[in-house]
Amino acid sequence: MFYSIFLLVIVVSSQTTPYCANVFGNLCVLCVDDYILSEDQKSCIYKRTVGCETINNNKCTSCSDGYKFDFDGQKCVIGDEYCLSTKQLDNNDVVCTSCMSGTTLLDSKKCVNCTSENKGCSQASDSCSDCDVCEYGYYLDNTTCVRIPNCQENDPENVTKCQTCIDMYNYRDDQCMWWNVPNCISYIERGVCATCEYGYTQVSTSCEYVPYCTRFDTYGCTSCAKGYGLNNKNCTKCEKALCTSCYSDYSQCDECADGYTLVNGQCMKCTINGCLKCVSENPYKCQICADGYTTVNGQCMKCEVNGCKKCVSENPYKCYECDSDNGYKMIKDTQQCYKCPDHCTECSEIINSVPICSECETGYTVFDMKCAACSEGCMTCSGVALEQCSLCKYGYHLDGVNKKCYKCAENCLSCQAESTDICEMCAQGYAIDNGKCRKCDSNCISCDSSDYSKCLTCKDGYVLVSDKCQTCDESCQICTSPNDYRACVKCASGFYKDSNNKCIKCTKENCNAINKVSIYNIETTCNICSDTCDYKKRDENGYSCGEISFCDVFDTTRKVCVECQRGYYLNADYECKKCSEECLECVNTEKECKEYYKNVDNCVFYDVNHKCKTCENEYKMENGVCVKAGDCVTRNDEGMCVVCENQKIVGDDNKYPAEYNGTCSREEHVVNNSQSIFTILLFAVFLII
Repeated sequence: MFYSIFLLVIVVSSQTTPYCANVFGNLCVLCVDDYILSEDQKSCIYKRTVGCETINNNKCTSCSDGYKFDFDGQKCVIGDEYCLSTKQLDNNDVVCTSCMSGTTLLDSKKCVNCTSENKGCSQASDSCSDCDVCEYGYYLDNTTCVRIPNCQENDPENVTKCQTCIDMYNYRDDQCMWWNVPNCISYIERGVCATCEYGYTQVSTSCEYVPYCTRFDTYGCTSCAKGYGLNNKNCTKCEKALCTSCYSDYSQCDECADGYTLVNGQCMKCTINGCLKCVSENPYKCQICADGYTTVNGQCMKCEVNGCKKCVSENPYKCYECDSDNGYKMIKDTQQCYKCPDHCTECSEIINSVPICSECETGYTVFDMKCAACSEGCMTCSGVALEQCSLCKYGYHLDGVNKKCYKCAENCLSCQAESTDICEMCAQGYAIDNGKCRKCDSNCISCDSSDYSKCLTCKDGYVLVSDKCQTCDESCQICTSPNDYRACVKCASGFYKDSNNKCIKCTKENCNAINKVSIYNIETTCNICSDTCDYKKRDENGYSCGEISFCDVFDTTRKVCVECQRGYYLNADYECKKCSEECLECVNTEKECKEYYKNVDNCVFYDVNHKCKTCENEYKMENGVCVKAGDCVTRNDEGMCVVCENQKIVGDDNKYPAEYNGTCSREEHVVNNSQSIFTILLFAVFLII
């Protein structure tokens, strides 16, 4: 009877307490799976309603997302979970065994975020009030973290002082002070800059970017790109054509382009064929000739040696540097250039005007006075059939008996003599395992041969941490710690280090300052150009150094030219087209002159009124135009002819007479003393007869 009543109570109670598996009296003592008892034990609650993810013996053992475990109350409450792993004790209580990064496992076996309880504390032992390690920008004073206001990183040698302030703050008088001058690194006083970052110059109290500046010092710009002059720490375009450098008033040239010389502050064309640089103030005398020419009495004479790049000075028939780019070499001390046979690196002698090869490229050998290819995989060979190999390439093995090279297994650089399938050295990214090359984990350069998942060295952009290659900060190529810009040793391509040792992405605005050379920008990479590079050109890889399309300024965002060189105008297709001959500068069309220039044929130098002042070599000025002056070969420093055709020299005996005043007359007008005497005698004889 009693058993029947008790059973009835259980049935009735389970019906009135949903999801209850076992009741006693009016209390539920056990819920069905995935349900947990309420605190008053009068109901069963779905586990996730109270934040439980897993339960054991009607107690939460782990919490759902958005909940954390309350170790005191042994339940899940709303909040961030800091515990990574737990264990359940004999009394069913749950304790934490490990914590998430940035939180601390206290002696009470629970995880806490000390930063929220004790500002700046990143690690504590028993209580957050007793801190052991502080965050960046804080230092430990006894057991409390103290912050240096507006400090980003403490000085490692003296943690009570700041090493790097946050943006817009400057460290002065042992504190980070707000100065609000962008790109300034030191101050005179608040709001007044003393020194600007590299690439910026001081203007009044602020720092401004200086376009076309190629060199800076502590106080600003000191040198400008070609075609620009320095004025008050800024670069302004030179007014005169062909100027590579000008004085501060922009109208007077300081330096001219190749092929021009400086005359009275303007650039005058060198009139000597093959001349790169004329003597200063003298366009008729050459100082440096182009490759393939040599200077002879101030003139450029073409080298007469085939394949010669540079002739001996004053002698066009002897060479001292051959055109190696096109395969020409000098054999011994012949001072002549010869083209060696294909794949030949050294010729030793000439036989019947044919160069004989003495040394070949790797993989070739001298055979029949030429270079012949060795067999596959062979670096050095000999023998009539060229099959006697003495040294093999990487990835091949030399058979000492038949002197042949046999290919090793894939990814193997060196293999055993007995079998090419047994490897002794593997390629990068592979490890040897019983003579086989096994691939390492991705991003490994080398790994443990007994465990391919254990890296020994990593690729650029990764760092070795606990046998794994972990990613450096995206801006970093080589680092000492993952995902921490402070640990970067070398920035990735497209980034540069600022004064705070942080890798900053290259932009159009900062690329000039990084390169410290002429302006040049690629969208993702700041490339270092040579000192002669002022412009950009498009190629299959993006943009590279070089003059192209006569563009002076290129917009890397829109990928179009926005400003042409002087003497060219920008058309509707963003192309630079040449102005007509009379225009120094033009706009919109070739004949819409902004400034006039050439209006006289064969004129090389104009005055300020655009009238011709100096004619090209072989021409003279007559009535404001340049006319042919005669058959002159060589002129003196004043532009007067001194050597005419047939090697006759003006004004000397047996030469052209001086009354022609530096010009050459026709042959029929040539007279000399001996000719005159002969003519008189002949005439006298005629009269006697």
